[in-house]
Amino acid sequence: MANTRPKHTSRRAFLVLSATAALSGCGLRLGSPEDRMQAEAEESSRGRIAAVLSSIDDHDHQEERTRLTAAIGPPWSSDRADSAETPQPQSFVSAMHSIVDLVLRDIHTLGGPQTAIIIDVAVGASNLVPEWKPIQERFAKLPAQGFPELSNRPTYRPDGGTDPLREFAKAAFKASYGYSQAALAVKPDSRERTLATTRMEALANAAADANTLLKQAEREEAANRPAWRLPHNPSDPASARKLAQQLEDTVAAALFGVFEDPAAVSLASRELKASADARIGFGGFQLLRYEGEAQ
Repeated sequence: MANTRPKHTSRRAFLVLSATAALSGCGLRLGSPEDRMQAEAEESSRGRIAAVLSSIDDHDHQEERTRLTAAIGPPWSSDRADSAETPQPQSFVSAMHSIVDLVLRDIHTLGGPQTAIIIDVAVGASNLVPEWKPIQERFAKLPAQGFPELSNRPTYRPDGGTDPLREFAKAAFKASYGYSQAALAVKPDSRERTLATTRMEALANAAADANTLLKQAEREEAANRPAWRLPHNPSDPASARKLAQQLEDTVAAALFGVFEDPAAVSLASRELKASADARIGFGGFQLLRYEGEAQ
């Protein structure tokens, strides 16, 4: 992955930062019952994903299983009173379906420092099953405006000078422009032209959805530009494919911080899955976008 922070953030450092934020009163802001419930929801989902991964009883996809386990962390110890129930032994493919199912079921409860990793593992799992189109459709149907359950949550305010949702909107606008240039570098009747034009429109819509959420929260919206500076100007199918993968890396990196906003988790999840699928479409399969170091 061509970006910086997400790929090189180890899970250990990630959780240490999360714990520090909780103790300091920053980041997680665990002073309210809603914030504590949010953190508990994240840890519950993480623990159940880890339990599903540990329940796999075949030897398929050992490398992928190892990487997913390293990203999500170990299962809860059995002496914990709230330890997740151990799933029945299951095949690798069945476990991937189980991970997607539990994350999509829990998604309206998430939003915080661990959510990006949780959703990323679910996206990785979704691309390891033979029949991936039904799962793709489930992610695509996630509502951009969130869920009714979020209406009673405190308004999220990003810490620091940058707004992750606004930065994602800018990245989506830039990637949409980049795909317009990629489309011109491939044959008009090619599969790549269709993929590029479809993705160009989808990214513009994603940026508009992000701006809608920003407006609703009374935060500054992102502005589009007639042209954006690209990593390189594509001139043929090979350079167009390279640009597409770079654009998706940028989109995925920009989404990392968006997952901390409960109202934007649905949008961010939908767009992370779309970005992963688009990268695959241009020959760049990637199991995880926010891959950490094994503990």
